[in-house]
Amino acid sequence: MNRSAICESLREAGYNAELDDEESKLCITLVLEERALSFIHEFPNEILRVPRFDLADGHGFGQLAHVRSFGSGDGGEFCIGDADSMAVNRDRPDLTYRKTVEEHESLITKLVKQPAFNREELLREFDAHWRLLCHGGEGLRELYVAWDGAETENLLVKPGRESLKGKSRKNPIILATSLKTDQRAAELRKWTGWNERLYGESAIGIRLKYINPAPTVAESLSTWYFNTVTPSALTCPNALGQLSQRKSKEHWVVLSAEIPDGNTLFAVRWRSPAKGRLPMSEDDALARRWEVVPYRVRSLSNASLVPRGGGSLDLGDKSVLLVVCGSVGSEVSCSLTSAGVGKLTIADFDV
Repeated sequence: MNRSAICESLREAGYNAELDDEESKLCITLVLEERALSFIHEFPNEILRVPRFDLADGHGFGQLAHVRSFGSGDGGEFCIGDADSMAVNRDRPDLTYRKTVEEHESLITKLVKQPAFNREELLREFDAHWRLLCHGGEGLRELYVAWDGAETENLLVKPGRESLKGKSRKNPIILATSLKTDQRAAELRKWTGWNERLYGESAIGIRLKYINPAPTVAESLSTWYFNTVTPSALTCPNALGQLSQRKSKEHWVVLSAEIPDGNTLFAVRWRSPAKGRLPMSEDDALARRWEVVPYRVRSLSNASLVPRGGGSLDLGDKSVLLVVCGSVGSEVSCSLTSAGVGKLTIADFDV
């Protein structure tokens, strides 16, 4: 692969392209809104896939969609669609590089010049960015939640136990209080080892009218939280006041909101070395040494699981009578359940 030829081809296309002294890296510099930004590419030994580019720090345009943060600065790894969506011409790698740079330029220009589009794309990527925040020294921090997120509700939380078998029992779990004595949730409580866990504490599930794009680094999570979970953004403005009356070393807040591709559920855990009320401002959190920890939510609600399996919530109030349940009937019963049918009655002469 002739790297000099690739660089020269990009220059012929009108790009400001440069190689480093070892010809191991390619730098493309663009000027947008009178500011310079650069794409950096480290050459592989052989081109096997669409070339990857990193967005260099210091461009000054703030948080941009399709950029996976390095953890500091405003740069990161640039992600532009599916790597399999573009053919790789191994005989003419310069054409592949030119096409890739053209797509990067087109997208970055749209993100910079159309802030509304950039924000919508950032919200579309909310779950992916939040998941990155939830990686810590102990691995991915996950929380099982049985709450549909449709409206603000009181919740019950129980910590996981290492002594219990199964991942679902080692992670914390939160149930809506309406499910505490609901017979339909009996299997759910059994599966998660609810009765075998330690004490339960109150938590809160809050529905937001709107959210801000997820922060890119954990250090900015506290600021993001207090700028996002505001009284004007809550569907129930007094929701946090209920939780703030209780003193504890831990406070769990599960949040739901609509994003361009549907609904998102995520959670934070506030913890402090001393018992106290839920912090209501960033200064309050800092003064009383509250630490905020992000959690990815694994939803156990029908509203999340049924559509994911291809079913419809509109069938929840429908009843179906299935007469004779042999090999075909068994398959049909599974399909009806997966489709979201709320009540299935099976009649068969056999056991």
